[in-house]
Amino acid sequence: AVVSTQSTGGNVTSCIDCTEQIVAVGYMGGCLQVYTASLFQLLCTCSRHMGPVYDVKCTRDSNFLVSGSSDCTVRVWETGRGVCQHVFRGHETMISKVLILDERVFSLDIACLKVWSLTDKTLLRDLKPISHGGKDGYFLPGLVSANTLTRTGQRRGNRRGRLPARV
Repeated sequence: AVVSTQSTGGNVTSCIDCTEQIVAVGYMGGCLQVYTASLFQLLCTCSRHMGPVYDVKCTRDSNFLVSGSSDCTVRVWETGRGVCQHVFRGHETMISKVLILDERVFSLDIACLKVWSLTDKTLLRDLKPISHGGKDGYFLPGLVSANTLTRTGQRRGNRRGRLPARV
């Protein structure tokens, strides 16, 4: 099947995800298009992002999509009508990856991993990256002492790069 980009202004495809029922395509022009997986017929066009869409994920039941963009927003879409159900704001840089799992949305930029609640539309976790012993990871509250980390997630004092003992 050939995908027509006429309604997207001829924009370049930037990401894709699919289930057994739908195929969701994100474009550099800031929109998404949702197609039926069987016949590849256009179901809807979602166009609220103000910058390129870098990732899109479908729910298991194909009823919703989540998308992340260079406009630093994560949007939740109803796939049947292309309606934006919610916008999560709080990232300071472009969102490179998104994931929707059960009632949670995960979004990743170069500075943090955020976990959002779909139920009450709130931020559940804001995990900052840390580096220890040459390996990168995320600061998980409760695993290290808070006074060993600065606000940016970097450790103070310990030159060797070892994590402090568990609290």
